[in-house]
Amino acid sequence: MSKVLGDPGNALPPASSATLKVVTFFAGGQRCAVEALQVLALRTLPGEDSETCPEIDSLLGLPEQNKACSHRQVLTIRLPESDVEFSVTAPVELRELEFAAIHPLPDLVAARTQLRGLCALVLEADGVILVFDLRNLT
Repeated sequence: MSKVLGDPGNALPPASSATLKVVTFFAGGQRCAVEALQVLALRTLPGEDSETCPEIDSLLGLPEQNKACSHRQVLTIRLPESDVEFSVTAPVELRELEFAAIHPLPDLVAARTQLRGLCALVLEADGVILVFDLRNLT
């Protein structure tokens, strides 16, 4: 189940105890997700602001993508020290993921990954979703 953020009437039904609400987006050419509770707001990134809003790609350790060929949006993320805005590649969706589909990283992979905040993977028929926890990033 997925809903595009910012569209009227796209409220999700209450989450059951077996799902996690996340916001999905693209960064570094990968489909990524963060827990919805970590996202405060979403807005369109006007073309003139594209150079002033930092991309989330480098924060996560992902390669930066060409901004000119993608529709960018801004997520306001709640971090412990303050709220921060990052640009991401659309589409941005509010989704519910079944807990059974979320696979925590094995200890060895978690210790070796260069991706900051990566905490789990979700395997779907059309690919992998990288799940990040942004609370401990500075």
